[in-house]
Amino acid sequence: MNRAARPKKSSSWNYFELTCANEVRCKLCEKTLVYHGSTSSMRSHLSAKHAKEVPTDTDAAQPAITNFISRPRRCDDRRAGDITALITNMIVKDMLPISFVEGGGFLELMASVEPDYRVPGRTTMTKRIEKLYKDKAEDLRRSLSTVSKVSITTSGRHSQLNHMSP
Repeated sequence: MNRAARPKKSSSWNYFELTCANEVRCKLCEKTLVYHGSTSSMRSHLSAKHAKEVPTDTDAAQPAITNFISRPRRCDDRRAGDITALITNMIVKDMLPISFVEGGGFLELMASVEPDYRVPGRTTMTKRIEKLYKDKAEDLRRSLSTVSKVSITTSGRHSQLNHMSP
């Protein structure tokens, strides 16, 4: 479909006419603008040059972005499960104490980020970490069962802190 045949939904078209494929003319002041398939320049022209003649209610069919960002999001079971899994992985990867989930700072953070989320306690997190360990160990066993040889190396470097005398 070419531009000339495209349906004109914007209210800006009440004040402009298409003179050729890439040009529009304002019906109020005869100003010619370049047209690239968008009504942005037309709306800008109307608000800058004809604010008194043109109502500010331009494209009512297009919802404002605030309609999307101001809606409160509910923390459903799926999202809560995803958050709990992320917290579990964070504790494991960063080697944090399990009691981390009961710390005041962490609870404040979670209350701000996701107010409807109920942070699990140490018992629940311990069970999740143990399950994660069992799953990873089983994955490793399965991977190693298909190989005939394994090479294991270690690093001989030690931290100076481990060898300092009191």
